Amino acid sequence: MKTFFTIGVLVILGIVANFVTVFILNIAGLPGTLLAGKSGKRSKGQFIFGSVISAICQSFVYLAYTAFIVNWTMLAVSIQGVSFIAWPIAFLAVIFPLWLNLIHARTEAKEVEYANP
Repeated sequence: MKTFFTIGVLVILGIVANFVTVFILNIAGLPGTLLAGKSGKRSKGQFIFGSVISAICQSFVYLAYTAFIVNWTMLAVSIQGVSFIAWPIAFLAVIFPLWLNLIHARTEAKEVEYANP
């Protein structure tokens, strides 16, 4: 029963993260976007610098989510006696929202004339 509860919580966290990561990662990437400047008025170096800052900020936020999922699953498996089958579900709860976000970002990049960091 504990295993089903843990899997249910991981699935719910993955679904919520799927919708929330779009907004949170956009907010996290805002400093890099502002440093990159407006399209048409920026140099290539400025765009690269803004992209790197944006990637660092977004990576920090998503790694915090990943650490939360890993720690929560480790707590459930080690202390509460949940089956190890929770680990693949935790992996999917972390990877699936990031993968869908990448698909949406690639689609937006093809539609926009000028790239956004």
